[in-house]
Amino acid sequence: MPLTLNDIDLPPSVEGKLARAYGSKCTLQKFLELDPEQVGRTTRLLPGDVDLAFQCVANAFYPFSRRQTTAWQMTENERDTIRVFSTGCPILDRTLRGGIRLGQITELYGESGCGKTQFCIQLSLEVQRTFRSRGEEAKVVYINTESQIEKIDKRLKHISYYRAKADKPFNIADARCLQQKFFDNIYLDIIRHYRHLEMTLVDRLPLLLSRENNIRLIIIDSLAALFRSEDIMFEHHTKANTLQYFGFAMHTLCQRYNLAIVCVNQVIDFDHFLVIEDLLYFL
Repeated sequence: MPLTLNDIDLPPSVEGKLARAYGSKCTLQKFLELDPEQVGRTTRLLPGDVDLAFQCVANAFYPFSRRQTTAWQMTENERDTIRVFSTGCPILDRTLRGGIRLGQITELYGESGCGKTQFCIQLSLEVQRTFRSRGEEAKVVYINTESQIEKIDKRLKHISYYRAKADKPFNIADARCLQQKFFDNIYLDIIRHYRHLEMTLVDRLPLLLSRENNIRLIIIDSLAALFRSEDIMFEHHTKANTLQYFGFAMHTLCQRYNLAIVCVNQVIDFDHFLVIEDLLYFL
């Protein structure tokens, strides 16, 4: 569940006035969206107390902020920690300078039906093959927001079998065994509401990653689809803030657990203009 004002430590006088004005169940994200001057007028807090409240809330809301480092240290850390795994396509690997990078978010976009999901399934297998060649194990979290799980499962079985055969096992039984290993290392999750995704990024995934230290790839196929639902009406600034929050949560997961996140989005070719969904601008 999202953190609320009741979950953080504030001076009693400040906490009491905020609780009377906004309720103790006001979420930290909602509070940070408020105008500080309006908060001061509503709660009658002094400007210094308002600044203190926003600072405490921000520190609790963004708990994984990195320590300050020099540009040289950042370069050295990146050189030591970032690793790359192949996409399975030599042309894309050359374009991406080796493939998909750990510790970063990669966005994949294209028109409907162009093979984005197929490519993501291929990535979930290629990351395992790349790490297995180094004597390591790699697992994948595949989050889908549009397709039925039966369709994903069927395509995954088909592709994984032929990928297993491509590794030249001794016989069909060995290929089936390798296919089963591919399956065992992929966590499938179907999400249909953006609140469910928020809970997954903030609570469920950190819990899973703390238990499984060999998860190397998270695929979200697709993120912006959750905001196209006819049942969800967003004001522009609310949608922007939510996507920005998701982007921060994904960056935190990438950097803290040294994994790659691939986000899929759809584009529309309309009168010779390419319209890309909003996510690109908030990552």
